[in-house]
Amino acid sequence: MSHWPEQPVNVIIKWLKSHNKSWTVADFGCGNAAVAKNVKNKVFSIDLVSDDPSVIACDMAHVSTSHIYFCGVLHC
Repeated sequence: MSHWPEQPVNVIIKWLKSHNKSWTVADFGCGNAAVAKNVKNKVFSIDLVSDDPSVIACDMAHVSTSHIYFCGVLHC
């Protein structure tokens, strides 16, 4: 298969929109932060490198999230 029949990020966005908007979500490997930009949830967008100021640029292997409770975690 040379391409996805539907982009997984769009499936995730659609699913989140139909669920609790108060959930806090971590999006590891967020790319251009599409999830955060398209849902009302609080989303922590995390990626190795980013020019987008809304994205936390860091090595995901060393993210300290012990002080935050996430209702959902994405790894894309």
